[in-house]
Amino acid sequence: MHPYISIFGAEFSSYSLMAIVGLLVAGFIFCRRVAEKGGSGNESMFLLLAIAFGMYAGGHVLFFITNAGRWHLLAEAKNSEEFFKTFSLLANGLVFYGGLIGASLCGLAYLKIRKLPKEVYMDSAALFAPLFHGFARVGCFLSGCCYGIESSFGFADAQGVTRFPVQLLEAACNFAIAAIIFVILKKGLLQGKVFYLYLAVYAFVRFFDEFLRGDEIRGFVLGLSTSQFISIFVEVFALVMLFLPIIKNKTSEN
Repeated sequence: MHPYISIFGAEFSSYSLMAIVGLLVAGFIFCRRVAEKGGSGNESMFLLLAIAFGMYAGGHVLFFITNAGRWHLLAEAKNSEEFFKTFSLLANGLVFYGGLIGASLCGLAYLKIRKLPKEVYMDSAALFAPLFHGFARVGCFLSGCCYGIESSFGFADAQGVTRFPVQLLEAACNFAIAAIIFVILKKGLLQGKVFYLYLAVYAFVRFFDEFLRGDEIRGFVLGLSTSQFISIFVEVFALVMLFLPIIKNKTSEN
């Protein structure tokens, strides 16, 4: 693993660098696609800032929630300094679904406040999300977090244990999703609903690749990891949003 990358003698977090590269690449494509559809470049930039804020805040909040089993440490803190130090440790991590939910809420709030066409920006966000996430997962692999189960196939971690490269698998799946969505957007299909397609496909992928994860920090609900549990709700929500209008149209025609 390579948790740090040296650039001109200075060391930088490999995860942070990959996340920044992903944000720049995905953000550029997002802004360009919005501009092609007649959207505002300035609005795109401010929307990305709102999305980034929601992603950061939501990711940390859900990470803190998954650490509910250790909240008792806050009550055991002997002073305010120890309390805030413990709180920082319990919230010092990111959970993707928390980031996705936070980014979606902040993005939708910005679109509503600015009265922008949701279809244009949400369809473009369907391309932004998997592109950014793909780069971030490569960062996870380099830093050694979100690691896979012990396996005869894979890469050795810092302890010399060979683990399945689930981070690279998910990165590849995200890039494949981005490629599919790019084609769909080019053909003008599913206008206004491409983001729900992204949610449906990603939730399906995430549910199953969680079985290849080896880290226990994610938390578990009813025998499923937190992300698997959330994936079920995301999948149902996305499919309803995709197919409910079709069902309504057929019902009205009859």
